[in-house]
Amino acid sequence: MKAEVTEPEQLVLDLDGYEGPIDLVMAAWLAYLKSRLLLPQPPEDDEPSATELAAVLEHRLRLLAAMQTAGGRLMSRPRLGHDVFPRGMPEGLPVVAVPVYEVGLYELLRAYGENRRRTVEAVLAIEPSAFHSVDEALKRLSSFLGQVPDWRELTSFLPEELRGELFLRSALAATFAATLELARRGRIELRQNRTFGPIYLRSPASAGDRTQA
Repeated sequence: MKAEVTEPEQLVLDLDGYEGPIDLVMAAWLAYLKSRLLLPQPPEDDEPSATELAAVLEHRLRLLAAMQTAGGRLMSRPRLGHDVFPRGMPEGLPVVAVPVYEVGLYELLRAYGENRRRTVEAVLAIEPSAFHSVDEALKRLSSFLGQVPDWRELTSFLPEELRGELFLRSALAATFAATLELARRGRIELRQNRTFGPIYLRSPASAGDRTQA
């Protein structure tokens, strides 16, 4: 038994008012209009007159021009896949994180100190302060005991090598404290003529010299 061969389905459009291609339709209309103009019309005729046919033809021509204009505009638009392309998959863009720190002055100084401690190993060495002690002043004044018969100013017994203002002030204070201690022991004599005036010292005088003084 022979199998029936079925034809592939075709696309059929049934549009209201469509009468075929525009060129065959216009040719038919022109031929019909020409026949109406040339041939005499019967007295009782229900067909449209030549003037009415011309008006209908003009209307259809306007419609044709409008459709052609709309078609031209439509075809001039960008075509997908030719002029424009759909968006593809998003690219894997790298994300760079930028840290933002909100710290105060104390945190900044502490971080700087820790970084310096890790990178620079330094030992802080504090040199001993050069002060003139009371013991040194006592030893220096003891070497002059019995050799200062006349009054001499206290500052003349300061060390000859004075290293800066700080050492000078410490030497003056230590020498003054040492003279008070030696005066308490009776080994030297002190004298001051006015308040905040210079201090003088000498070796202890004999009994006769004290009477004359």
